[in-house]
Amino acid sequence: MLAYRNVSPQTICSYRDAFRLLLKFSVAKLHVEPVALDVTDLRPDVILAFLESLERERNNSARSRNARLAAIPSFFRWIAVARPDLAGLATSVRAIPTKHTDRRLICSLSRPEMQAILAPDLSSPSGRPDHALLLTMYNTGARVSGITAMEFRQIEFGSRGSFVHLHGRGR
Repeated sequence: MLAYRNVSPQTICSYRDAFRLLLKFSVAKLHVEPVALDVTDLRPDVILAFLESLERERNNSARSRNARLAAIPSFFRWIAVARPDLAGLATSVRAIPTKHTDRRLICSLSRPEMQAILAPDLSSPSGRPDHALLLTMYNTGARVSGITAMEFRQIEFGSRGSFVHLHGRGR
C-alpha cells in the first residue's frame, strides 16, 4: 500500500492507531469478542459514539478527532468496492462530517525570540548538539520527523558550503 498509494509512514501509523481505538471501543460498547465483530456492526451511530468518546473520555481535540475519523471513510471506501452489498452502510459512514475547527493563526517569532531559541547554553554537554539540531531545523525548514529520519548520507560538507538533502513528508 505504501508504494501504491504513496502514503506516508505517519499516515499508516495514524490509521492503525485509529482502528485500534475504534475496535477497542466497539468491542466494549457492543459486548462482543473481537473475533465476533462484523463490519456491519460499525454503523454510523457506533462510529459517532466512538468519536464522541474520543473527545469526552480521552480529551482529544476536534483536530485529533478528525484525524481519527479520516481512517474510517477511507476503510469504508474500500468496503464499498469489495462488498457491494454493503454500499449503503459505506455511504452512510462516509457521510459522517468532520468537526469544524478554527484555523490557528500562524505567527512568526521576532528576531530576539528566534535568537533565544537558537542560542542554548553551549557550555553544557548537550548545548552544541542542541544548537546544531535547532539551526539545521531552522535553516532547512524541516519537521522533527524529517530530521530524526535523516541519514548521514543526506548531508554534504564542501568547500562551497554544506548541504542537507531532505525528502518532504507524504508525497
